[in-house]
Amino acid sequence: MAASRRYESRGQFSVPPDALWPLLADTPKLNQALGMPPVEYTVTPIDKGGSKIEAIVRLGRWPVLRWTEHPFLWREPYGWVVFRELIGGPFVRVTFGVELERAGDRTNVLVYAEFEPRNALGTLLLQTGLGQLSTDRILGQCAVFDRFLQGAERDPFPQLLPRASIPERARLIWPSSCTRQWPACCS
Repeated sequence: MAASRRYESRGQFSVPPDALWPLLADTPKLNQALGMPPVEYTVTPIDKGGSKIEAIVRLGRWPVLRWTEHPFLWREPYGWVVFRELIGGPFVRVTFGVELERAGDRTNVLVYAEFEPRNALGTLLLQTGLGQLSTDRILGQCAVFDRFLQGAERDPFPQLLPRASIPERARLIWPSSCTRQWPACCS
């Protein structure tokens, strides 16, 4: 079994942790905004109390990823950690975490991920940049949150807004002073 590999992304944002926290804590929306496929959960009660949560991601009808979901560690408003044990597939376990540290009126953010490859495919996926990409994308979403909280973005998850049709988008970028039809005004 290959050793775990850790990836990190860091950034500083112009809002305090308590402003950034509610957006980062909305993990279902965060996952959707990052392009993660839908997850199906099965909750099974345990005789001694508690429950076992298993998750599955499908491509069409076929399961492509399964894992045991352990409880999140929440430290409002300073971060969270999630630990997943994968059932089959390229990885044995994956841990994701976000740490928020107050820096005056600003927030230092650390996003990290640890992957333990199960096999050569897992090692190859990490060599292609999957690990670093996963942390970079969460940090990039923090930048969107920052712009939203400053009033420069109309929604904290703009990727989830309905997309305008092509003619509507063209009207948004077409110069209002242009009175001629395309392509005449652009030639």
